[in-house]
Amino acid sequence: MLKRFKKIIIHSLLIIIFLSTKLLANNEYFKCPEKISKIIRGEDALLKEGSLLGVNYIKFHINQSITIKFQYLNSNEKPIEIISDKKLKKKIFGL
Repeated sequence: MLKRFKKIIIHSLLIIIFLSTKLLANNEYFKCPEKISKIIRGEDALLKEGSLLGVNYIKFHINQSITIKFQYLNSNEKPIEIISDKKLKKKIFGL
């Protein structure tokens, strides 16, 4: 009787832990640096191949959508929203 009670308690604790992880999900943006790979036209002292232009902030939502924001380097302004809640298509190899 005592062993069965212990099993029930352990199983219910495991179920609670697994179900509560989605409730406590960490909502964060992934930081991806934006580098200039190739300049097609023009000469600008600030823009050179390989230099860092800014940072992309990417957030994946639970409902299989994505939000992308961009912020220029050394800018105090809020990031510019490029894509907002765009639905992702599910494919064989992932999203």
